[in-house]
Amino acid sequence: MWQMTSNQYQQLPNIRSQQQSSTTNISSTNNNSNSSSSSSSSSIKKSTWPLGIILTLPFIFFIILHNNPDGIVDYSNDNNDIASAAAAAAASGVGGDSLHSGDLNSSSNDGEEEGMDMSNPSSKSSSSSSSSSWIEIRPPSLSSSSSSSFQQSSDSKSNCICDMNSSSSNSQNHRMPFIPGEPVYDPERILIFLITPTYTRPTQAADMTRLSQTLQLVPDIFWIVVEDAHNRSRSVEDLLRRTNAPYAHLLGPRPPTHLDKRSGRGVSNRLRAFEWLRENYSNTTQKGVIYFADDDNAYDVRIFEEMRSTRIVSMFPVGLISTLGLSTPIVSRKSGKIIGFHDPFIGRRKFAVDMAGFAVNLQFFLNQKKATMPYKVGYEEDYFLKSLGVQIWQLEPKAQNCTQVLVWHTKTKPADQPKLTLMKKVTNYTETNLPDLYANQLEQL
Repeated sequence: MWQMTSNQYQQLPNIRSQQQSSTTNISSTNNNSNSSSSSSSSSIKKSTWPLGIILTLPFIFFIILHNNPDGIVDYSNDNNDIASAAAAAAASGVGGDSLHSGDLNSSSNDGEEEGMDMSNPSSKSSSSSSSSSWIEIRPPSLSSSSSSSFQQSSDSKSNCICDMNSSSSNSQNHRMPFIPGEPVYDPERILIFLITPTYTRPTQAADMTRLSQTLQLVPDIFWIVVEDAHNRSRSVEDLLRRTNAPYAHLLGPRPPTHLDKRSGRGVSNRLRAFEWLRENYSNTTQKGVIYFADDDNAYDVRIFEEMRSTRIVSMFPVGLISTLGLSTPIVSRKSGKIIGFHDPFIGRRKFAVDMAGFAVNLQFFLNQKKATMPYKVGYEEDYFLKSLGVQIWQLEPKAQNCTQVLVWHTKTKPADQPKLTLMKKVTNYTETNLPDLYANQLEQL
């Protein structure tokens, strides 16, 4: 595509002005002549004006057709490429005593499962430096305001999350081949091992489906789903296969001695996942991180790339936590290090964090043979981190030094299970879709 230059565009009114000036000079000269010559000059003036237009039009059409044959202005190759250059430059570009704050009388997790993450720096995929060339239909303008407005549009376009997950990133993180239920080994990738405890309830299918479709947007993951049951659920297995990501479907039922509320849910699931990781990845060089991804939480996909660079233990804020509305490490502006925790439930916890607010490096975890988690509501995170032997000065703040919330501790509202007795109240229900619908729904429970 071609664009009319400034000189060419400004020449158009000058050409017409010259023609009008020529016509005026002829008319002025003829006014001093006799009446016969006046009539002759009048004919000359009348014939000169259309003649000027006829001579001008080919030149106008030549410029328009030569510079803009499609009638579209393309700003992708002109000086506005400064916007793309600026975006590319921006893309190339960041111990103390523990402090605590919060209400000691409230709980951060209410006995529910929470999540954690970890990663290595080499796998962090770079976002695309600039968006691809595009065409904007607008009248030609050389004003500075037009240039600046386009530059702003280009900058905002390159900063959108769709560009951050562009083809350049996905090409480096294409889906791995895998065998369902089998471990994956790839020394070139940093895998995120997502441990999801789950159990049968009316909202399980909705929660797991939402999480599954979030994870389909994340490259290089391994999903470890552990059911609190003695038999695998067919609906969970079907969902894992539809997710099209490497996975392990395990069973981790609570022992009879820990069925009370004080023991909470999710611990037996996580301990079973620990066993599986040790069985399959000890004595290997596989790079990765571990994250407890509860099935009822909400995740911004950016959190997974944040945790992928975890070297020991990384931490980040979690939203929608109890009375404070969030749980977060406290980060010193001066040192950029974590110096304490801001959480509704401090108690006697050294690491007052939510389960969804930290990640652990895979090899670091495997080297800590005694790493475990207690059956004690509210202290699962603290005891687990203590068992790793990590110190507060080793913690790595993520999410822009813990200034952004990219994961939320949500809870699905309890719902009633479908009841066959209610379906049978419908007249001639056997001749409708209801039996099949109820059968399919009850299979998921």
